[in-house]
Amino acid sequence: MPSIICETQTAFIGGRNIIDRVFIANEVADDWKKAKRQGLIIKLDFEKAFDSVNKEFLFSMLSSFGFGSKWISWMKAWLNILLTRAINIGILKGVLVGANKLILSHFQFDDDSILFCEANLDQVVIIKRILRCFEVLSGLPLGANPGRKSTWKPVLDNLSLFRMPEGVARNFEKIEAAFLWGGIELKRNVHLVKWLKVTKSVPQGSLGIRRIRDVNTCLLLKWVWKDITFIRVQSRNIFNYFLDNCLIKVGDCRKIKFWHDKWCGVTSLKDVFPSLFTLSSVKSGSLYFFYATKTSFNNWNFLDIRALYAWELAVKVRLLALLFSAPTLSLECVDSLLAWAAAVAGSSIFSMSSLYSFSTSLLGPSLSMCKFIWNHTLLPKIHFFGWLA
Repeated sequence: MPSIICETQTAFIGGRNIIDRVFIANEVADDWKKAKRQGLIIKLDFEKAFDSVNKEFLFSMLSSFGFGSKWISWMKAWLNILLTRAINIGILKGVLVGANKLILSHFQFDDDSILFCEANLDQVVIIKRILRCFEVLSGLPLGANPGRKSTWKPVLDNLSLFRMPEGVARNFEKIEAAFLWGGIELKRNVHLVKWLKVTKSVPQGSLGIRRIRDVNTCLLLKWVWKDITFIRVQSRNIFNYFLDNCLIKVGDCRKIKFWHDKWCGVTSLKDVFPSLFTLSSVKSGSLYFFYATKTSFNNWNFLDIRALYAWELAVKVRLLALLFSAPTLSLECVDSLLAWAAAVAGSSIFSMSSLYSFSTSLLGPSLSMCKFIWNHTLLPKIHFFGWLA
């Protein structure tokens, strides 16, 4: 499959993720801003992709890949081949990204594509011609329908990618609260219960409406789990709970912080050996950095800011004894999160719901009387009145 599906396609292959394209597009825009350059990002939606495509065009493209007639009846091809060909012959230049000047022209997910080019009229004309060729050959119209749920999916994706500003979170809550209490912008109704109480879970005696800030935090931590790239979050309680339940698998040691992360046991080294952490001149150094400064197998160099006293040397001996049996560097794989300690029985996979449930548990205990209020035997408005009372 990797030899058939191009690397510009961000799905269908293990290790690829639909949200990766959003990260990449954001990095391109950020690179342009820093370099004070202009560029274009073009998003394409293929309407009714699997109903409208010209079948003869599809078969001819598959034949170009070398598939036989049987495979041609099973497989499908992409706009990708036209763009890749244009790049190869030099008429489409794409954009140069990062210090290594990587050429990026496009990537895709299913029937969506994102194209990149410099702010150059000639390049825009080339892209327009390529799209016109594709449209004529395939019989596939291009466009997005704002009435479809999928059109608005990027809005939900962004909620999981970026830390939500406090002002945006407040606006979300105002909309939710206005809907709950029947108010409108011109005439506000009285809010009979504080919003924090409204967002408690049903067993805690409330409605269980999700707190947008905590949802945003939990979604951000999903990406920490995926890539061990620690994102600044708003809730320290949730973040600390997340760290307490992450079990790290040591790889090339470049993402793991020697003192801060729990890579050697269930507690960070800075918490087990606070005096040595205070004396270290490289408090945020990676595990790889400390591996590189070793002078022998178990002779670690902690780069202390001064010579150690006798009692501190005794503490250092304890640390070295712990490191003697610690996981070793493995250059063939990257650091990753091995297991989620708070997962449900029989699983070790991180789930946003378990993290959010923890944040809800901080709001108070469960109440036994709630099961009598929400017993599903009466009309919803009567249940709601009983809860309100």
